[in-house]
Amino acid sequence: MKPLGDLLSLSAAVCWSVYSLVLRKLSAFYTVMFISRKTFFYGMVTAIPFLIAIPEHTPLDVYLQFDVWSNFLFLGVFCSMIAFIIWAFTIKGLGAIKANNYLYIQPIITLIASALLLGEKVSIVGYVGCSLILLGVWISDRMSRCR
Repeated sequence: MKPLGDLLSLSAAVCWSVYSLVLRKLSAFYTVMFISRKTFFYGMVTAIPFLIAIPEHTPLDVYLQFDVWSNFLFLGVFCSMIAFIIWAFTIKGLGAIKANNYLYIQPIITLIASALLLGEKVSIVGYVGCSLILLGVWISDRMSRCR
């Protein structure tokens, strides 16, 4: 039994929760764009040394190729920066707890997209899992309204 993957998943969830709560507090003082710009910038600044520090995995001259830079730019701008901006607006509009609750719908969207775009068959486990996710989100939403 190797619990390292479970521990990493749990750590990622805790980090995301802390990030969402900090983001909620910061949004009272700063604009969404300012917070997202700082998050993105410092994320990139802290990632670059790891690319340089371990050159035996990938030679440094690979990073100078156009395809590599264009992929970095695409991933950095569209998959990270815009996602952080959308998330910050979501936290500001819905609140940290409700926004994080709706993150559970992501596997359902993935299941539907894989069925429609890739032609994958949805198993009974997939249907049961989607039902449980929707039930959990609904219960959580109802409980938060009762408070």
